[in-house]
Amino acid sequence: MGLTIRAVTDLAGLEALRPAWESLTGQGAGDSLFGSHLWNRIWWKHYQSLGELRVLTALDGEAVIGIWPLFLTERTFGEVEVEMIGPRKMPLPAKGTRVRVLAYLGSGEICSDFLQPIVAPERAPEVLAAMTAHLKAARDWDVLDLADMAIDSPVLPALGAALEKQCGRVRRRHRYFAPYAPLAATFDEYLETLSKKSRYNARKKLRQLQLNHKVEHVFHEDPATVHEAMETLIRLHLARWNADGLPGVFVNERFVGFHHDMAAAGLERGWLRLGILRVNEQPVFATYGYQIGDRLYLYQQGSDPDPHWDTYNLGYVALNFAVADAVERGARVYDFLRGEAAYKLHWAREKRELVEWQAARGGWRGRLFMWHSAINTDDQLRAKVKRLIGR
Repeated sequence: MGLTIRAVTDLAGLEALRPAWESLTGQGAGDSLFGSHLWNRIWWKHYQSLGELRVLTALDGEAVIGIWPLFLTERTFGEVEVEMIGPRKMPLPAKGTRVRVLAYLGSGEICSDFLQPIVAPERAPEVLAAMTAHLKAARDWDVLDLADMAIDSPVLPALGAALEKQCGRVRRRHRYFAPYAPLAATFDEYLETLSKKSRYNARKKLRQLQLNHKVEHVFHEDPATVHEAMETLIRLHLARWNADGLPGVFVNERFVGFHHDMAAAGLERGWLRLGILRVNEQPVFATYGYQIGDRLYLYQQGSDPDPHWDTYNLGYVALNFAVADAVERGARVYDFLRGEAAYKLHWAREKRELVEWQAARGGWRGRLFMWHSAINTDDQLRAKVKRLIGR
């Protein structure tokens, strides 16, 4: 008897999936944070205006053995392409043409990394073959836009094979590198894996600050005041970015609302690691992350932009406390997530590649989008077309 594929299309159905979803992630299927039911449910609470739920489930009898957390949205060619490569000048017009897109829950401005179907690798070939066949038969979408998947995910080979069978060509493109630091049994042992300069700075900056100021670092543990603690993080984050003439990421109501809700729920589960560095009793730096099992995910930071603190490099000091805490709590990986900012590379010696895959169901709109976006977002093709049309 084959697998049964069902689509969850409403919030009640998403809530009802929690036991099966958490059973799968508890067994190692999907990412522990960005693939969790909690992260995706809270994301949908705040972002459901973007479209319609299309969470696919694979049942073997009555048991849910796979979940593909998708949603359906309608976007213009231009909106998808700008998200792919940023607001650059593109050679082809028709950017206002609309296309029906299936994308991962959590994708977009929340910057969820390591997205993938939630299925055990040994069941992935049969589950994803059945799910992609189900999608192929549906007629309410044009393009699958699967962003921010880890290229080393053990389920990606099965996903690629299933997509190629049902949709033909799959466009694969690089998105980001995500640095991470393998940790050791003790913080001192971990420091020994870094460069001499990084070890020196990690120790020196804290000593300098303690020599001249009263220094305190705490991780927030009080559910009654977690909202205020998150507001401290947000204030410091925006102050740092605004000082550099940039908006920062905590700039709209649903983004901020998502993180307030996620922080409160994460604290309740023992995941939240919201560190506040206080100097002379004033908060000057904050680190915001989640630890699940042996992995710590550093999501964001915030810093007092006063030039007085530049000498001390508050980021080094705060991460000294944060990484040491992660080691003490049993973490074996400190994940800095997407982007190769210089500060990450002081601490992280490894990285994972994040990729985006796109496939079309068929029909003129999907095929046109694949052709159009290839020319507008592939650097080599863009250059050729610009030369041909003289732009």
